[in-house]
Formats: sequence, C-alpha cells, structure tokens
Amino acid sequence: MSKALKIAVILAFSCLSWSAFSQKDFGAWIGVDFRVPLLKKLDVGLEAQSRFESNVSQVDQSFISPYVKYDLHKFIELGVDYRLSNSSTGAGFFGNLFTHRTSLDVEFKDLLELFVKKTPLNVSARLRGTHEVERGDLNNDNIRGRIKLAYNLPGTKLEPHILGEVFYHFNDQITYTFSGVEAKNRFNKYRLRGGLNYPVKKRHAVKLYFIYESRFESPRADFVLGVGYSYKLKRLFK
Repeated sequence: MSKALKIAVILAFSCLSWSAFSQKDFGAWIGVDFRVPLLKKLDVGLEAQSRFESNVSQVDQSFISPYVKYDLHKFIELGVDYRLSNSSTGAGFFGNLFTHRTSLDVEFKDLLELFVKKTPLNVSARLRGTHEVERGDLNNDNIRGRIKLAYNLPGTKLEPHILGEVFYHFNDQITYTFSGVEAKNRFNKYRLRGGLNYPVKKRHAVKLYFIYESRFESPRADFVLGVGYSYKLKRLFK
C-alpha cells in the first residue's frame, strides 16, 4: 500500500470514529469539478455535488454550479459562480424544492511568498458573499471568511490542508412584534476542515476531506466525509 493511500485510509477511519463518538449526524459529500483555462488569467468551470445526510442513508441536496475565476494579481483571485440546488423530499434522489445561489469571492493566495520564497507551506484567505433565493420569496444572504493552510509533503504529491470558516448571516433571527418585524445580523455558523489533495496525473486530482460544522448557540453539529475528483483541461487560447 502506498504512503498516500495509507494516509487516506487513516484519515477516513478517524473521521468515522469521531462521528460515532460524537453521536451526531454523519454525512457525505461526493463531487466532481471540471475547469477550463480560457486565457492566461481566466478560467471557467463546472462543479457538481451530491450531499448525503442521516448517516449517509438519504440525499439531502444536489447541485450544479458553473463558475468563473480571474487572477487579478499574482496574490489575488476573483471568482463568481451560480449554483442551482435541488433538495430531496426523502422519497427519491431528487425533490421539487430548488434554490438559486450566486457567490462572489475575493481570495488572497500564497501569502507566505510575500515574505518567504519557495516555501512548501501555502497560506490563503478568502472572503465570500452569497445570495440565495428559495422559491422566489425567501432570501438567504451570508458573508463568509476563511483561512486555509496547505502543505506540500516533501518527496510526495500529497498536499494536506486545514481550514477554518465563519458565516455571518444577515437577517438570521426574525422576530415579529406588534410594532413590526425585527431582524438580527450575526455570526451563526462555523466550519472546520482537514483533508488531502493528491494529483493522480498532470490534469487529474482527487481529494479526501473531513468537515466539522456547527452553529453558534445550538447543540447541532454535522460531521461530513467528502470525496472529490477534479480535471483541468488545457488552455484554449494563448
């Protein structure tokens, strides 16, 4: 068994053990990502994913998401995407509840290279704004801040990473009073993730990761094992 596979198996069993010990719901995210570099600084892509819940016994949500990435600077990347999601009704893989989400990203990449050249440790920060509409009348708006650390293991293609993300939700708590409607904006959720990225070939890569997600002021916690595959095509135009 290769070193990469051993680490992946250990991570998977650790995730399962953690979720069992916590006695919380365990889920799985399975997805694919295809990216096409159009120009030197401009990429377009398409991501699709299905998310399972209730100890991976039923589909919670599936989505398809086209996106655009643009390198504004060596250390700054801008991104925009649209996501069409479908929530299962429990009777089958697909349901009749659809949501539409748009996102805008500003990511600061390779921050350590501002101070240290050719380091295997990669530090990045991302700010994401999302606007989601459900059935045309329910808006869900968030600002999300994320810090990610990735490290390329010497002598291998493996790149383990850890990250933390917090969600600031607009109109998170809505209260109806005699005088009107009151809404509160607050940090309502956070996400912790650890995982591995492994480039199988020049344009193919697989990733395995584990997510712990919880809400502030709530006992609910979600444990998720994620598996992904990505493929990057050759640049279309020079």
